Amino acid sequence: MEEKQRTDNKISQLCKMDENAMLLTSVKGIRYYSAMVIVSEIGDIRRFPNPKKLCSYAGLVPRTVQSGNHVYHGRIIKECNQNLKWILNQCVHLHIRFCKENQITKLYYRVMKKKEKNKATIAVSRKMLTIIWHMLMKGEEVKCKCQ
Repeated sequence: MEEKQRTDNKISQLCKMDENAMLLTSVKGIRYYSAMVIVSEIGDIRRFPNPKKLCSYAGLVPRTVQSGNHVYHGRIIKECNQNLKWILNQCVHLHIRFCKENQITKLYYRVMKKKEKNKATIAVSRKMLTIIWHMLMKGEEVKCKCQ
C-alpha cells in the first residue's frame, strides 16, 4: 500500500510538471496517470496535421478497402497504438459515469441505441481524442457543463 502511494505521488508530481498533461486533466475522466499516458503516446501533437490523422494513429477509424469505384468500410484498424486506444477507452467509461449531461455522454447513448456498447465506446473515444487534439493544438482547457 505504501509503494502504491509513493508511485501515485510520483506520477502526480511528473504530471504537474508537464503543461500538456495538466491541460488534459481538465477533462472529466482523465486523471494524472491517464494524462501522462496520453501525452507520452501522442508525443509532439504537431506531427498530426488534423484530428483524423491522430484518430487513425490511435486505431479509432474503420478500415477502408477500395477497388475501382467500390469502397468498403470495415472494422476498426488493428495496426495502431494499443496503449493510446486502451487508455482512451478507460477515460471514456469514467467520463460517462461522472458527466450525465454533455455532448460526449449523449453521443455514447445515441450510438449505443443503434449499435452496441463497444461501438459506442469507440465512437466516443474518437470524439474525445478529437477534443484532445484541439486542446493540445490551441493550449486551451475544455469547457464542460458537468463540473
